Amino acid sequence: MRLRGHDLYLTIGLNLGEPACPFPTCGVRWEKTLWPIVLSEWATDDAPGPAFTTVANWRDYSWVEWQGVWYAQKAEAFKAVIDLPRRVPMPIELCLSIAESDPELPALRAHGWRVVSPRERVGDPDSYRQYIHGSRGEFSPVRPICSLGKSGWFSERSGCYLAAGRPVVMEDTGLGRHLPVGLGLLTYTDLESAARCLEAVQRDYARHALAARELLRSRSLAHLGARARLAGCNRRPSARRYPSFLHHTSLLPAERMEACPVSTLVSSPQQEGTKGTIDRLNARTVWTLPR
Repeated sequence: MRLRGHDLYLTIGLNLGEPACPFPTCGVRWEKTLWPIVLSEWATDDAPGPAFTTVANWRDYSWVEWQGVWYAQKAEAFKAVIDLPRRVPMPIELCLSIAESDPELPALRAHGWRVVSPRERVGDPDSYRQYIHGSRGEFSPVRPICSLGKSGWFSERSGCYLAAGRPVVMEDTGLGRHLPVGLGLLTYTDLESAARCLEAVQRDYARHALAARELLRSRSLAHLGARARLAGCNRRPSARRYPSFLHHTSLLPAERMEACPVSTLVSSPQQEGTKGTIDRLNARTVWTLPR
């Protein structure tokens, strides 16, 4: 994995190295942090739309085995709650990268999921932001490696929903140890709890929407990002140069950051396509330290 030779190692797996998370640290001291969100790029006064949405891949990498446990693709996480649209009054829409020939696509639609094309709806940064602004909130299963492994993972996409004042209901990854959940950001573990979370948001939408927007400004998140950045700036920078894809992470308002030239390796590789759109929107900062 070519992990050696960097000054600072960041991970968005907030539970990595803790007893509840079984995954290896590879002998590296990982600093815990979150993705950056440029708040001014996501603020909106537009009224939310009727549907909870997400942007996702149906399949990406193959199944992964670790210590006798096999971790499936994200498709399996969706199938675990496939009856959800029949259980809740609001529509749920998936902006989903899935082949039209995929044999499981008809089953998704038959169970009430709206499925739209990422190429048509979120093909560039502006349309991606517009899609989130037009959503009522996000509903997002996660890859089983994040949920079953209790990694504490949190998506930069979900951060963008929150910054737009759109509540997020996501499958639990154990992130409740680090982030406030229950208002604006809710987590579920099965079909029944997923339905309860969506219904709770719908009953008190204005309160959850305000909490979603304010969550990104909380002191607890600022402290989490600052800790990782301070650790990096207290280390002596390496003389080696590293590729530009080694990005910073911190769920902090990017307007409050300043330069800090430290070679950093992030443990979650970026993917091109719809998720790469988020990186381009947040590309105003590279190496950063909160003021």
